[in-house]
Amino acid sequence: MEDHIILSDYWYLIKTVFNYDSRQTDRLDRIKATLERVSQQLDNQVVVNAELRQSVSALVETANIHQQGIELLAREIREQGNEMRDLRTDVTQLQEFQRTTSAALDRISAVLDYLVRQSGNGAGNKPTE
Repeated sequence: MEDHIILSDYWYLIKTVFNYDSRQTDRLDRIKATLERVSQQLDNQVVVNAELRQSVSALVETANIHQQGIELLAREIREQGNEMRDLRTDVTQLQEFQRTTSAALDRISAVLDYLVRQSGNGAGNKPTE
């Protein structure tokens, strides 16, 4: 009977080791599968990061081009603003010139009228006072 107990103990130990080994194998398989998924996710992330870097680079280049265009437009707008101020100054000067010219023409007209009257009076007509 003692042999029977020993054999059954061995049998129990063998079954326990087998079950333990089987559980460890299953666990290792799950760990390997998890590692493979994580590895694939990392590979995918590397690809996504490379695509993002490329997109960011293209966006930065586009932004730089737009910034240069905006700076050029701002410079042109400033120049046009300066030209508009110059034109306003020119218009103001022309209006002043027009007023002074008009006033001078009015005085010249008055002098001519006076001279015409004087010349008409000098041809035999006496001025009436």
